[in-house]
Amino acid sequence: MDENYQKLENPRFVRNRRQTYGDKQEYFDDKPWLLVIESIRKIYYPSLLSPEDEIARAVQLNAQEYKEHSDKSLLRIREPRLLPVSPYLLNGRELRWARDAINDLIYENRENIRVQAQLSTISRIIYLESLKK
Repeated sequence: MDENYQKLENPRFVRNRRQTYGDKQEYFDDKPWLLVIESIRKIYYPSLLSPEDEIARAVQLNAQEYKEHSDKSLLRIREPRLLPVSPYLLNGRELRWARDAINDLIYENRENIRVQAQLSTISRIIYLESLKK
């Protein structure tokens, strides 16, 4: 969120030096980022399903839980297990994984200059975020 908006909402708001707020974030293309996330998911989270399947699984488990327990205080709401949708949301370990995945993807797409440029932009964002965290 915008830093000024947060100051309006919360008078005791203190800026976190490790967080990049929305007004300071750079634009990056979604398609190469999806390649990076899929690469991380395949290597480090092999038990995770694709995002669509994870959401469907969570909906199914919630419906099953609701059928079993009529008392709402006993319900356990399942959230889908999803990876971050932005490099700005990664923690330090995931930043290292993303950097390794980007290096592999750049090598795989060494003939495609356009994809290399988009991955280089994301790589620069990840480098700057890793300096903060």
